[in-house]
Amino acid sequence: MKLFSRSRALGKHPTLGELALALREAYFTTLALYAVPGLLLGAVLGRGDVGAVGLVGLVVIALLLAVVTWFLADRTRRDEQSPLQGAIRASIQAASSPAVPFLLACAVWRDAAAFLSLLAVAAVAFVVLGWVSLPSWATLKWKQSAKLPF
Repeated sequence: MKLFSRSRALGKHPTLGELALALREAYFTTLALYAVPGLLLGAVLGRGDVGAVGLVGLVVIALLLAVVTWFLADRTRRDEQSPLQGAIRASIQAASSPAVPFLLACAVWRDAAAFLSLLAVAAVAFVVLGWVSLPSWATLKWKQSAKLPF
């Protein structure tokens, strides 16, 4: 399997649809690379019964870290000299937004309430912060600078 094959195959003048697909592929592939070790480590080292205060604390921390990582990824997208390179790097970084609550959920999988709450935070971060908003990073100014990061 070639990782990030869509972003590698972009030509000098990609369409907005091709760019959006490349960003989503980078986002999903990176999230999967975070998730697989988290599942394995959570199965072996996961703890249970975090309590009500621990549950609230974990959910608040997961929400804060998801939002912070998203803003850092968006800043990366805006600060790059090449818009295409910046957006691809940012979509890779944006995968940590749902990955943080998911990894926390893996760590407490034996406590059903904590596990499901953190999975819900991860799902919202995945859909709202990533999947829905990534295509908006595909802009027409990429056509002038289609310099690839690979």
